[in-house]
Amino acid sequence: MKVLTVERRIEELLIRLKDDFPIACKRVNRLLEKSGDETQSFTQSLSESDTLGRVPTLDSQTQRPMSAMLRSRFRFCGRWRRLGEVWLSLSQMETVTRNRQFRKHFRSKKEYWEGSAPATIPLNRLSVFSVGSHAQGDYTFLVWPSNSTDSEPELWCYSGQSEMRFKDLESFLIWIADDSVEAADF
Repeated sequence: MKVLTVERRIEELLIRLKDDFPIACKRVNRLLEKSGDETQSFTQSLSESDTLGRVPTLDSQTQRPMSAMLRSRFRFCGRWRRLGEVWLSLSQMETVTRNRQFRKHFRSKKEYWEGSAPATIPLNRLSVFSVGSHAQGDYTFLVWPSNSTDSEPELWCYSGQSEMRFKDLESFLIWIADDSVEAADF
């Protein structure tokens, strides 16, 4: 039995997500129909792979080394728009903090959402991984470990009033991929 490297496992999950995009669209539109909302036409776009530098944090003086899983993700593509969510490129991760709505929602989570990443994690251990909606404050953060610079960051996802935490990028991608597969069962 062939054992895959972590980079190869991440690459295979990313390929699966890209290829299963039509199934994910059907799932989302079925949910929209069930809730009485209009269906939508979704597009998927990927930019060229990102330079494999360091990962910006919310502290402009701190960048984190590229972990093995993130290296594979950024080799696959830079920016990825998928179902209305944007997985940011490295340069976008650096500039997103200039967005007025981001700053507003970040301050709100920090002040009013006990236990949230903005309320509990120092800026030098937080990076913005994706933007679901600036207007709604839907973001996914990379939460870097406090005791090591070579470990994988966790992903903390905020959508509406819900929070989901994943131990690493692989767990996050498996969750998305499995959610997409369920769409085939309708």
